[in-house]
Amino acid sequence: MDLLSRRVREATASKCFKSQEFGHFVDMISTEPEFAPIAPKLGELDAMVIFPDVRFRADVAMIAGSLLIGAARTRYLLSLPKDEETFVGLTLENFRDLRAAVAGERVRVNQIVGVGGVSFPDGGTLSTPWGTLQGLPFVDADTRFDVHSKVETNCLLSRPRFVKVEFDRSPVPPGDVTVMDVRRDPEHVLLPLAFALATESPRHPLVPSFSWTSCLRPFSIGFGAAWYPGPPSAQPMIDASACRSRVEQWSRLIHENHCPSLDFAAQRMISACRNQRDSVLGLVDAVMVWESLFGSKTEVTFSVTASIAKLLEAEPPERQRRMKELKHIYGTRSKVVHGEGESPRRIAQDAEAAIEVAVEVLRRSYPRGRKWLSQKSTERVSGLLLGD
Repeated sequence: MDLLSRRVREATASKCFKSQEFGHFVDMISTEPEFAPIAPKLGELDAMVIFPDVRFRADVAMIAGSLLIGAARTRYLLSLPKDEETFVGLTLENFRDLRAAVAGERVRVNQIVGVGGVSFPDGGTLSTPWGTLQGLPFVDADTRFDVHSKVETNCLLSRPRFVKVEFDRSPVPPGDVTVMDVRRDPEHVLLPLAFALATESPRHPLVPSFSWTSCLRPFSIGFGAAWYPGPPSAQPMIDASACRSRVEQWSRLIHENHCPSLDFAAQRMISACRNQRDSVLGLVDAVMVWESLFGSKTEVTFSVTASIAKLLEAEPPERQRRMKELKHIYGTRSKVVHGEGESPRRIAQDAEAAIEVAVEVLRRSYPRGRKWLSQKSTERVSGLLLGD
């Protein structure tokens, strides 16, 4: 370990910005040539630290202190052990990133998303193209911002990325801050979709909910978080250890093949899963998945039901039977939408059946590949029914 790293360890162990050890660390940064981009310069402003989505002006002591604050924040949000060795280790990692940043190299930032409705009884993790999902050793309503969310955080989705950090001493550095609302990122639809398609029972698919999100930077002044709107999903807890391999497989397949033409169908599928206790909403959402995939401008009922029957069934008699069932569900949906009377029991039964069909249709659709999925719904109908 070099002298600077030892100074970091000593400053971290002191846990006080007014300590002699922390002062020695700041002095060394101020005089070491490699830290010239942030070192004080007579007659010049302190450096503006510019991340892609945030910027702040800070002197050396503030930047040095942010290494410790960042370590404490990471330990807190990730529920890591509250021992000194963990704290020191995290601070050293942040210091290595600071060194990389002043050398012009990219540094890691970690987008953290609180997830509810998923448990990891075996203490494992779940790997997806959008990050790693890991359980928390405990759940504390006063921790990780759950106090501001309607969703209880049971696990975290962690997505590391590497960004370029710039240092600029001019009064008004050029360029604008990129405003990023990660709540609109595709994984907030596609990850729950992977869980829905991986559920053993397609009639009652289970999906996770999101509570809050925040970004962990190795050094930064200030901190913030964003919360997800809407009520939590009233459904049983998902045992991630039991469905891990299926969720990981569907995550990869969805990531490889999903395209914008499926955005609406994916959103309605997730809404249907979360509205299973409200049969009317579940039924309407599920049938909208059908229509999004196989709708047409004329003869909508026929194009949708015939296409689904052809997609799901291999033999003509089974296709005819399936079409009859689908038309019946379609009729119930039409009665509900147009305010006509229908028994709650019938609506509930048809909602379950409609959701099951929507899951099965998406399960059959994604393996067909991105080229087929990127077609218009009328092109999919033509391809299935006419064999084009």
